[in-house]
Amino acid sequence: METGSLGGKSGSNDMTNLTPTLALACCLSIEARGTGEAGIRDIASVVWYRAEGKPENVYDVVCNNSWAVGMPEALRREVDKIADYKENIFDWRAWLICMRVATEVMNGDFKQTIIAQQFHSDDGKHRPWMKDRKILAIRNGFVFYAEGK
Repeated sequence: METGSLGGKSGSNDMTNLTPTLALACCLSIEARGTGEAGIRDIASVVWYRAEGKPENVYDVVCNNSWAVGMPEALRREVDKIADYKENIFDWRAWLICMRVATEVMNGDFKQTIIAQQFHSDDGKHRPWMKDRKILAIRNGFVFYAEGK
């Protein structure tokens, strides 16, 4: 099968044309870039949980699940920013951490830091879906929730 410039499958139905590792790294960068390695690992843990601990499920979790509405377009925008990250050492360092963690996930070497099904930033804003959800932890700039109600 032919691959695109970023290693994705040409002609596939996905909008990103990204390898699973790059898609996950972009997702981590979008969701947790400013939170340090601990925050990035926490968000990767939520993805890992949703992927049922299987690297082959990660791409679908990142790009194709209902929670990821708009994520393919956001991933494409993130790829366009990568070259700019080299201009700012903090953004570049965060990007390298995202790539390292994504590589660990896809190689099966990842160690979960939290077992959570949902998260959102700890910004004090109400989210309708969080009503009646059990909070597992508040840390690294995020609120983490258990599965179900």
